[in-house]
Amino acid sequence: MTTFTDHTHIDAATYRRLRPREYLNRYLDSNVRIDGRSLLDFRSTSINQGSIETADGSAVVRLGNTTMVAGIKLKTALPDPSREAGYIVPNVDLNPVSNAKFKSGPPSDQAQVLSSRLNDLLLSANIVNHSQLVIEPRKAVWVVYVDVTCINYDGNALDAAMIAIVAALKNTQLPEANYDYDHEKVVANKQHYAPLSLNKVVVPSSFGWFDGKLLADLTDFEQSLCAAQITVVVNPDGSLAHLSTQGLSLGHTIENSVNITNSAISAAQHRYASVSKLII
Repeated sequence: MTTFTDHTHIDAATYRRLRPREYLNRYLDSNVRIDGRSLLDFRSTSINQGSIETADGSAVVRLGNTTMVAGIKLKTALPDPSREAGYIVPNVDLNPVSNAKFKSGPPSDQAQVLSSRLNDLLLSANIVNHSQLVIEPRKAVWVVYVDVTCINYDGNALDAAMIAIVAALKNTQLPEANYDYDHEKVVANKQHYAPLSLNKVVVPSSFGWFDGKLLADLTDFEQSLCAAQITVVVNPDGSLAHLSTQGLSLGHTIENSVNITNSAISAAQHRYASVSKLII
């Protein structure tokens, strides 16, 4: 299976470049991925929290060969008059150091879309009770800036970035703060901290749909070939916190699409425990 010879006698690397779909299918026809995984296997995941001393919370996540670093900075701001709540603002940097496909300069469309999707996930999954970020009603709230930097990119940036954000939030300490009405400013006591309390720890799992096969945790090569993707975010009790699809339809019929989605949900539920236990 790993020998790619025909009448032109091209080597595997050339065959992969010239005929990427055929190259991938040679493996998938035997129910194995290029890196040796089965179709619904995820790459190994490691999480290291609190390694950035200058941040208010941090985490480094490695998902196979994709590495994301999340660092949190706390700032104060005026609250939205319509709601008593603070803010969580994710921002992702996809840079040429992580992969030559990314360019230096202003955030790319891909980085902006990823930041927007992460913001949607944070809101829909209800990970943080935003009311705990209120310092003084109508006067001051915490803004949690989450800067996610890609150190190495090999696909599935969404899962790696989201896991890094959740782990960094779990690692975040809020300083004791009060609002000084006399001087109209926030006074923070950097000697006393309390952990940012999460409502729950959620785990995202993304999949791709390629030529009638569902693949978990896509590499960059696989992701470039998949016509559709699905992301499932699972709660601690196994229920769904979020489900979204991108690209073309999954399957050719409604029944087929439902079966594919259920397979993705089941795989995501089985994965939850192995990842969530790494977030302390």
